[in-house]
Amino acid sequence: MTISLLSPAHKFLGLVDESLINWCPTLNLITVVINKTSVWVYRLNGERIYSVNNKSPILSITFMKNGLFFCLAGVDGKIKIYDSNNGKLIKILSSTFDQIKLINWNFHTYKSYHKFDDLFKVNVLENLPSLSSEVGDNIDINNNSNDLNFLTIIDSQRLCINFNNLLIIDDISLASNIEFKDHLNNNDLFNQYFLIQNQDHDDDSLQLLQWNIAVENKKILIDIILKFCKIINYLNYIDSQLQQCHSKVTPFLQLYDRYLSNLKDSIEEDDIMIYLFDLLLTNLIPEETKDFWLNQFGERGYKKLIKLGSNMYDGLREVLFIQIVSCLERLCILFNDLYSISKWLKDSNSNDDTFGLNPLIINGLLNHIKVFLKRIYKLIWIINKEQELFNNFINWIKNDIIDKILSSTGKDCVIKEHDIILYLNNHCFNSGIWQYFDLNLSDCDILRNESNPKLLVDSYNLLNTEFNEKLLIPFSKYFKSHLNFEFADFPIKLSLESKLHYINESHSIILTRKDSSLQILEFSYSNPIKAITKELNFNQQINKEILSYQVYDNKILILLKTEIGYDISRVIIKNSNEFEIETVSCNSGTRLPDPQKLALNAEFGCILDGNNQNYMVFKH
Repeated sequence: MTISLLSPAHKFLGLVDESLINWCPTLNLITVVINKTSVWVYRLNGERIYSVNNKSPILSITFMKNGLFFCLAGVDGKIKIYDSNNGKLIKILSSTFDQIKLINWNFHTYKSYHKFDDLFKVNVLENLPSLSSEVGDNIDINNNSNDLNFLTIIDSQRLCINFNNLLIIDDISLASNIEFKDHLNNNDLFNQYFLIQNQDHDDDSLQLLQWNIAVENKKILIDIILKFCKIINYLNYIDSQLQQCHSKVTPFLQLYDRYLSNLKDSIEEDDIMIYLFDLLLTNLIPEETKDFWLNQFGERGYKKLIKLGSNMYDGLREVLFIQIVSCLERLCILFNDLYSISKWLKDSNSNDDTFGLNPLIINGLLNHIKVFLKRIYKLIWIINKEQELFNNFINWIKNDIIDKILSSTGKDCVIKEHDIILYLNNHCFNSGIWQYFDLNLSDCDILRNESNPKLLVDSYNLLNTEFNEKLLIPFSKYFKSHLNFEFADFPIKLSLESKLHYINESHSIILTRKDSSLQILEFSYSNPIKAITKELNFNQQINKEILSYQVYDNKILILLKTEIGYDISRVIIKNSNEFEIETVSCNSGTRLPDPQKLALNAEFGCILDGNNQNYMVFKH
């Protein structure tokens, strides 16, 4: 085995927490926690590319297996998810945890449990046009794959599972006498393993704890979870798009109200509408208002108002039709799929009943979507009509008022008095658009939304609330009721330093470090109790001490201190109880005089010195 040093030793600009130095699984980035509260991310050459200030001491950091995101757990009880490429904060979980003990990010690898599972499988969502990528808090709105990741969070009182950063199964109660120490990444949601300490026992040994989800139709459960994740993502997306609508309406309202308020200050009448009607019918412009039309409003005000009006109407129509309608169509597909699943389960002889799904509830949600869509199409019709009337109104102001004052004659143009009267009566002071959104007009002097029914916002809130209360909560209760914990007692004692490591789809190992030996306990998922043990002793020729070790795939790298320097041993796990050991000298005093901590990814490693500041990167 050869160790290729990639560059001279570098130095972290701060005190590193040696237990929180990690590699991104897929990007060649080193992440370290500096001065307890900040994560700094480095390239192989020592260049720092970004840092994240958690504003609270960091307890743990874990990466998603594909390397796209990493997650921080802090003393403040917050779980924060970041983009690995740039350090951008993606999401803060809504729950606040008490004394976070463990976080771990796993993938569930899809398995075909029955022969005909995928016979009629068609991904309809995949063939629909893409939605906008600017979705704020959402995670990849156009991802229609069946990948399932789950973040496991354990605090002093409960266990929480967060699927795809969207669906949360919260408040899974745990025994008060158990403390979780480690969690295995084994790509199988239905069989997860933990190392725990039973605080009621007198000794300091650890036990293996397995959770098992006791369901018959595993494929259907995974399918339901994936559909729920997508539904939550689309609902979040609709909420963000409604906020986009608000942001398009608000600037126009503020400018429009300011001009109307200034006009009111210029006229003798208290009623602006009477003034505008008189202006339309008599074509006479009162002298006291000419200054407003020429100087306060004028050509500049006309251009600003018509630009903002066009942006508002065109933007609303685009968001409603291209984004929200498209999203509701996707929700129809997903809810119809869930309806079919629930009907099939209810009519079959399944022992899993309906996974907490109720066909009547799902059908009711589909009806809510239909009402939502009808309101959107009606609003689009109102937008089209109101935009036409607004353009006529603003052109009338330009041609028959401003230009007339400037030229004393005005321009010859066709004015549809009926359309202007219609606009003044029905849209100018209380637009039909406003009743569809939750707009705050408290700062407006003239414009008022008296009824404020918030039709679209109410439709969204009703759909979201019904989905959460009548589908998610029953499903969450079902999931928790079928989640069982079982202990596996091994014939040998596991010390507090023992760690779980994934090897393959059928086996994993538990490693326990001693001064000069490494105890390897290999167990199968099918029968954990029948474990195979082997002890690797590195004290046969020269006195050696194990300083640190890391496992990646089926390879263990061990950093050893010897009487003459430092070595790295590589242990290849070939088959059950069969290991291949290679050792290479790592004496590089001018580079790193006191190696202490080892961290790996699939290709590279990092060695940290005893001062927790100097490090070097190598290829293994």
